Amino acid sequence: MSVDEISPGSWLYSSDDRQSIQIISLIQQGKYRVWIPSTDTVAIRENTSLSDIPSNYWVKERIIGISASEKLRDIIQKEPLISPFSSRILPLPHQLYALARAYASPRVRFLLADEVGLGKTIEAGLIMQELKVRGKISKILIVAPAGLIRQWRSELSEKFDEDFTIVIPGETAEASPEAWMRYNQIITSIDVIKPIEDRKGWTPEECYQYNRARFLAVTSINWDLVIIDEAHKTGGTSELVARYKLAKTLTEKSEHLLLLSATPHQGKTDAFLRLMGHLDPKRFRSAQEVEREVVSEYVIRTEKRNAIDAEGKQLFRKRHAQTIAVSLKESPLQHELYDAVTFYVKYWYDYAKREKRAGIGFLMVLMQRLVSSSTQAILETMRRRSSVVESSLVSCSNSPKDLEQMLETDTQELLEYLLQTSPSPLTEEYEQIQKILAIAERCTRTGPDIRSESLEAILREIISRESDSMVKFLIFTEFVATQTMLKEYLEKRGFSVICLNGSMDIEERQISLRLFSEKIQILISTEAGGEGLNLQFCHIVINYDLPWNPMRVEQRIGRVDRIGQNRDVEVYNLVYKDTVDERVWEVLNKKLWIILQELGFDKLSDILDSSEAEQNFDDLYMNALLNPGELQQKIDRLLNIIKSRANQERGYWDVIISDQELSPEQAYDLMHHPLPYWLSQMVHNLVPLSGGKIGSDLFGYQVLWPDGSKNYNLVFDFDEAQDPHSQLATLKTPQIQKILSEIVRVTETCDIPIIQLEGIGSVKGTFGLYHLRNSSGNIQVLPIFLDYQNRLFQTTAFKIWEILGRGTFQISGMTQFKEAIYLNLMNSVEQFCSNNVDSTSEKYPVLLLAVGDTA
Repeated sequence: MSVDEISPGSWLYSSDDRQSIQIISLIQQGKYRVWIPSTDTVAIRENTSLSDIPSNYWVKERIIGISASEKLRDIIQKEPLISPFSSRILPLPHQLYALARAYASPRVRFLLADEVGLGKTIEAGLIMQELKVRGKISKILIVAPAGLIRQWRSELSEKFDEDFTIVIPGETAEASPEAWMRYNQIITSIDVIKPIEDRKGWTPEECYQYNRARFLAVTSINWDLVIIDEAHKTGGTSELVARYKLAKTLTEKSEHLLLLSATPHQGKTDAFLRLMGHLDPKRFRSAQEVEREVVSEYVIRTEKRNAIDAEGKQLFRKRHAQTIAVSLKESPLQHELYDAVTFYVKYWYDYAKREKRAGIGFLMVLMQRLVSSSTQAILETMRRRSSVVESSLVSCSNSPKDLEQMLETDTQELLEYLLQTSPSPLTEEYEQIQKILAIAERCTRTGPDIRSESLEAILREIISRESDSMVKFLIFTEFVATQTMLKEYLEKRGFSVICLNGSMDIEERQISLRLFSEKIQILISTEAGGEGLNLQFCHIVINYDLPWNPMRVEQRIGRVDRIGQNRDVEVYNLVYKDTVDERVWEVLNKKLWIILQELGFDKLSDILDSSEAEQNFDDLYMNALLNPGELQQKIDRLLNIIKSRANQERGYWDVIISDQELSPEQAYDLMHHPLPYWLSQMVHNLVPLSGGKIGSDLFGYQVLWPDGSKNYNLVFDFDEAQDPHSQLATLKTPQIQKILSEIVRVTETCDIPIIQLEGIGSVKGTFGLYHLRNSSGNIQVLPIFLDYQNRLFQTTAFKIWEILGRGTFQISGMTQFKEAIYLNLMNSVEQFCSNNVDSTSEKYPVLLLAVGDTA
């Protein structure tokens, strides 16, 4: 094109920008200031890069790609919820309900109180995504238990492609305001930032200044969204508790807040009131305000029995449990060891009660559980205990850990701590330990524990019954020594085994879990190792030893009894016959479940605080050991306490239980939503036209984007995205956002393609696809179809748009875009605007695509 033909207002094709641009003005000879529609920016372009729009510009791929991209834009504008399309998961009905309910509130401040296993993390992730996609948040803080912070990061990365920075103890930046300001998305533990009481070598003033710096570092930030997991722990026993004070300050400064807890009340109205006060301190000032009408405004809860899938079917499978009693009489030496340890435990537990030595009492509780677990566990522990007593180490004889902290501590970690706690009469204990060691060493020389042999028999019976040589087993034990023994025992007998325990870091855990899911048959886990596991591909749980607290057993089973489990869950509980473990377990559990069923509860965690329950059950077992004749009386007393608590809790749950009826329709529609299809159509057709490339990859597509970046194994379908090797293309993908932001304008000086398509009858005319942008920047996509008699067919326009996006048409040639037709289309758009525009905004139409003679 000659320089003389270029004038302000002209539309030309820019080879630099691969699109049509508009001339604004001449700057100097051969250089022009131009407007680039795709980015809505002004730039300088040279005459050599400008030309008439080429005749081959309107190829079939461009028409398909633009039509598909505008289908996506139309979905974004019309769908009330976008976040499900920006994640790797297909939300379930109750999760969509939580998302819709939360986002309908202008200020998101809710307690997500679904039962364990219903995916509160996913609900929080969806709500977070919705707020992000809509541009309402950028600064996010997640506060989770220390053992779950890496799981949070992993889930948000895998399911939502969100990258969070972890701030944990030991990092020099943990007390620095710059660290909290530097990252927009942080996960931390409340114990990282709550005040310390003392530190070796520090004065009280130094502790105070350190605590103040840490407190201000995190609370001085204006967080857009704060998410607190296990939020019931921030209710505290009073307003002076550090966790409560820290949570209160954080929640007051955050615009949006999500509290997560399956057990928010736990029979403590004051603590529940303080918890709800985080959401709205003005509404929750006294116990009288904890009423259904008020609480229900802030609580989103679904129970397992009401949870359904996208087809309306019950979400969870049945559970079958049986107790296997192993007789110690078949191994006289093991029987002797059990009796010797029991005598030792009774003696020193009684001493601890008389002398008020809580640490010794806790240690004896663990010793009894150790001998019930395995010979190897009691042998290793007694060897270490012997060294402590022999060297007269009494490093923490007064047990400085407070009771609540002890009860919440992992069993193995608590054992390591308590082994250093010694009574005063060291010689007497030393002699008892030597006797136990001698018996234990004889046991190990005579062969494996009889319970190990019973376990092997159970495994082989199940394999035979299932007709599956690689059926997977999840085996739990409380102690690492038992875990190690079992691994060696089972591997020698041909089983493939891998272990999980609390000493493993996140990378080791992920490797172990991947191996278990892919090729290892048996996973042996401790309590700490099992925390946060999602193992729904396994349906058999074996409790090799039993925690005395039934709630811990429930948590173990919950690792496989989760969303996605497609088999009935089988549970096998191993106990020694005619021992305190069997007697208490059999009587207690039978009566517990009767009480829960009578009062309409599904599990013990609905009515008991975990630490409180731990102490109650420890006391019950030890009393049964010391005074077996009083067992029934002690059980009845504890059951009466539980029943009383259950009655209180029933009234509480009535306050927060939601009346919503979950519907599968929305989840079903999401499963069959066309968005992934339009996304694929847009990328496959527009990327090659813009200088990129698309080819097949092992698990999807290899994409070289126009900006030079690459994606491997890119997929567009939710089902394909379940493969861990794949990358899901979503509306959040930066390169896709860039394509959607690029708007190519059609002018009256362009040639337009002539197309033939089926499905609209014999009518002929001109189709136009418009953007209507209002003064707020919101875009509405409008298709228009006028026949050659200038009659508007709006329904036909939508049909043509669909057909163009799917590519079921042919281009037969090009024709001049006559000014009269251009103006008629524009008049129809303006008529639509005058009939539909609201009184507060004005529409600015932009023509994106025009085709003619569509019959």
